Amino acid sequence: MLLWLQITLPCVTLLAAGLVWAASRRVSVSSRLTKRMNDLEVTIGDLQSSFESLLESHKRLRSRAGMRELREREVEPERETKAAVRKRLFGVAAGPAFAARQAELNARHQD
Repeated sequence: MLLWLQITLPCVTLLAAGLVWAASRRVSVSSRLTKRMNDLEVTIGDLQSSFESLLESHKRLRSRAGMRELREREVEPERETKAAVRKRLFGVAAGPAFAARQAELNARHQD
């Protein structure tokens, strides 16, 4: 039995040491892969945030460009002067006739 122990004990010890070494290598590889995956997740998150920011900027720029094009295509109408508005609304352009017409309209509204 002593001979059997002398042969078996070193073999079992070597086997256990080999298993410990293999497990530590596997943990080391796994931790490196986990670290690399975490780095990739952070990088992908940064890229996604940058992409969303670029999309928002693009949307705003397209809107500005569209408004600019619309303004360029539009023909601006002639602006009506105050005198023309008074003449159109009250039948008189300005001066004492306008004041008299305004007083007449005020009198009607008070009745």
